[in-house]
Amino acid sequence: MTDLHEHELAHLVETLTPHQRVVLQRLLGEVLTSFPVAGQEPHPEWPDLLRQSSAHLFHLLDLLRQFENNDLDSDIRPFGISVPEPGHAVISVSRRINTWPHIWEEKATSWVSEVKVTRLTLELSKIDEITSTVIAWFISLANHVPERRIHLRNVSPTLRRSIKVLRLDALLVIED
Repeated sequence: MTDLHEHELAHLVETLTPHQRVVLQRLLGEVLTSFPVAGQEPHPEWPDLLRQSSAHLFHLLDLLRQFENNDLDSDIRPFGISVPEPGHAVISVSRRINTWPHIWEEKATSWVSEVKVTRLTLELSKIDEITSTVIAWFISLANHVPERRIHLRNVSPTLRRSIKVLRLDALLVIED
């Protein structure tokens, strides 16, 4: 786990209400008790137990991805990150990216190197238009992955034209 993750997790735990802590402990406990302890033989039904116990966490993840943070003064990133396969990260960008005050800070892109991904994809289904600042952020993200380009999913027609006119399609690869 990177220092970035440790810091963010510590901050998250500090901000939880007692009720939120109990709910999160219960969810995590259900999943983690499904794993065999070191040196213990896994139970034959281990895959099914793990699948059942993790269903709640996947539901929580879906809910977290659906509801955007509406606190405009927050420094919470206006995007979510998932890793569908080793070395590939998908960033789901929210509309708040256009007004995110921390977009020019080094920490807005430096975390990509810490995650150690070789491929980065941005999910833009919630974005209709973006500012030139956000395009610059995309390019900065591309500089932090080995292939020096990022892939874009669900790109609006306006953004698609902008990328083509600015001749950025070598760095910002649009997936159809």
